[in-house]
Amino acid sequence: MIARIQTGNNGAAMSDRKHPPEKSELVLSYLAVRQCLGLLGLSLPVSLYLYARVFGGAMQPSVSEFYYTAVGDWLVGTLCAIGVFLFAYKGYATRPPRLWLGDREIGRAAGLLAVIVALFPISADKALALCQLGSQTRRCAQIAPDGQVALSVSGFTNHPDALHLGAALGFFLCLAYFCFVLFPMGGKRSGGRPALSGEHATYYICGTLILIGLAMILLYFLVDAELHDRMKAGNWLFWWETLAIMAFSASWLAKGRFLQQPFGLRRG
Repeated sequence: MIARIQTGNNGAAMSDRKHPPEKSELVLSYLAVRQCLGLLGLSLPVSLYLYARVFGGAMQPSVSEFYYTAVGDWLVGTLCAIGVFLFAYKGYATRPPRLWLGDREIGRAAGLLAVIVALFPISADKALALCQLGSQTRRCAQIAPDGQVALSVSGFTNHPDALHLGAALGFFLCLAYFCFVLFPMGGKRSGGRPALSGEHATYYICGTLILIGLAMILLYFLVDAELHDRMKAGNWLFWWETLAIMAFSASWLAKGRFLQQPFGLRRG
């Protein structure tokens, strides 16, 4: 005998059978994680800029060099939080016949790289880094004018810049991979491929902006010394890093349906 379910709410009972409460809660949890990643990324360059321009801090040539300011702990904490979220992000299981690197693999790689970027900063500019000499803690360029040895208090310093820069490059490439390959696997499809839609266009645009930001960052390290100094004076790295970070944030907020279900809450 086939049991029939009577409903007067446009098939709500049938919908509940298709999407049981446990599965619905899991979906909402995924949305919340994606939105948290997007909001954390969005908050980073905005908060650093506000610190520099509104709250009396000093503008830095790059996002990384805010490590040596009063908001250095915020920078490290935000990057580590992003790293933990990404590392714990499961997404969809990898399907070897279809895709070699899936959400879990790329998420863990990106998470680990974000933590490396946070904990192993780019080498300090003496005009920015803090040093301690006796009871004084001031900029390294100011505190030891007589050749005295001052102790750096700006964190890890005994590592090559290539570690920080390589991790940052890998991190942004992972984010671009999410935009171009992984995110479009969901949503509308046509003939087994992502169908043209506003959602997919958002991912592709964000991925393109990330790559443009990376290209401009790499250009900074390839130009001659005179142009390099002018670019540094204009905070070239900060603005292109900000573009890439904002694109990363927008893609994760879009994937998390932030406008439809903010913070993973149910509509209605």
